[in-house]
Amino acid sequence: MERIKPSLKDQQILFAEHYIGDRLPKDHEVYVFDALLETMDLSEILKSYGSEGGQVFSPRDMIAVLLYAYSKGITSSYKISAEIRANLAFIYLAGGQVMHRRTLCDFRKRNATGLAKLFSSTVQKADAEGLLHPDGIFALDGSKISADASKAKTRTKAEWQARREKIQKNVADYFDTLEKSDAAEEGMEEEQARSREDMLRRLKQLKEEKHGNKAAIREVNNIQRQINEGSRIDTVLESNPHLQADERINLTEPESRLMKNGTGEYLQGFNAQIVTSNQIICAADLSQSENDQLSAVRANSPAGPVEANGSSAGKGTAVAIADQIRH
Repeated sequence: MERIKPSLKDQQILFAEHYIGDRLPKDHEVYVFDALLETMDLSEILKSYGSEGGQVFSPRDMIAVLLYAYSKGITSSYKISAEIRANLAFIYLAGGQVMHRRTLCDFRKRNATGLAKLFSSTVQKADAEGLLHPDGIFALDGSKISADASKAKTRTKAEWQARREKIQKNVADYFDTLEKSDAAEEGMEEEQARSREDMLRRLKQLKEEKHGNKAAIREVNNIQRQINEGSRIDTVLESNPHLQADERINLTEPESRLMKNGTGEYLQGFNAQIVTSNQIICAADLSQSENDQLSAVRANSPAGPVEANGSSAGKGTAVAIADQIRH
C-alpha cells in the first residue's frame, strides 16, 4: 500500500530528520542526568587525557551512561553495552556512539579514584539543594553478601598452624621415601635441603615418569596440592601478624568474615551497608562487622553519615535509624 512508509531498518540514514533526543519524551529522566553532568567538575578525569593518540569516546558521555546505568541497578559492563545498542535513553547519553563493554570496563578501572570523587559530589549537591532530611535523620542498613570463598577454608590461626605442620610432615615423609628410593637405585646420597621450587620441579618430573599410572599420579597431585596449600597458609599468616590464636581467617579471602545472614545461616562474606536520607544514598561501606552499628560509615557520629562522602550535611547532631531502632 502506498500509504505505508517503507522500512529503513537496513538503510543508512545520511540526513536524519530528528535529533536522538527528539524521540524521547520531554520530561524523560535522562535529561536530569545530562543536566547534572553539566554542573559537575570533571577535571580529575579529564586531566588524564592528553593531546596525542587517536580519538576516544567523550568521558562526559561515558560518565553519564554509567550514572544512569547504576541508577537502574545495571552494573555489568556487558549489560550496559547491550543497553547502548537497544535502549534509546542510553543511546542518547552515549551520544549515538556504540561503546564496547571492554571500553566501559577499562574506563572504570582507569578512573576509579576520579569516579569515586565524582559520585561523592552528587551527595554534596543533594545536600546543597536541601534534598536530605531537614532534621538530620539518616537510615542505616546492611546486607550480608557472600565472598568468593568457602566456609570450609575458615579456621583459627592455631588450626591453620597445626594444618601447616601436618602438611610439612606429609611432604617431608613423601620426599624422604622418594629420595631413599632414588639413592638405593642410583647409589647416591640422600638429599635433605628442599625448596618449594625444587619439590614442585621433582613432582612435575614424576608425573612424566609415571604417565599412565593413575594411582601414582593421584599421589603426586595430592602432594602438590598440599605444598601449594602450605605456601598459601604461610602467606596469609605472615600478612596478618596481629592475628590472635583463636581468631578465624579464611585462606581464600582473608578479608572476609564468617557471619549470619538474614535467615540465620552462616556465610563467608561481608556486610554491605548504606546510609540513606530521603531515599538518597549518602554513604556506603563494605564492613567485616556483623553488626550495622559498628560500620565505618559512622552513621551515628556527630558529624553525620554524609561525612563519608565529603558532604557538609549533618550540621549539629545526626540521628541514625538502624533496623527500626533509633540510636
